[in-house]
Amino acid sequence: SQAAREAVRYASVRGSTSTCPTDCPASVDQITAYARGKAVGVHLQTVQVCWWKNPTTKATDCANNPHLLENKDPGSGVWVRVTIDFTPILPMVPTGVIPIASSSEMVIPN
Repeated sequence: SQAAREAVRYASVRGSTSTCPTDCPASVDQITAYARGKAVGVHLQTVQVCWWKNPTTKATDCANNPHLLENKDPGSGVWVRVTIDFTPILPMVPTGVIPIASSSEMVIPN
């Protein structure tokens, strides 16, 4: 969950009108790399990133939500979801893979 929160913060301050020296506006690849860097000791299976123009109509279906530049304008929303596959190693816990996911969203200020 920390990786999702940090990645969405990173994305929110790198919108279409941001004046940061590099990586502006942020791309899906940059946000994915940032999230993976914040997940210390954990391998993130997936990182999904979505932007949407109207924060009241959040789009969490990244496949059907195009990554348009105007969706990165101030006042738009950004959403990051990370997933891992956890395999318990304790004998009292059932075997198998347990999928774990966390997401975070913010409004883009600039």
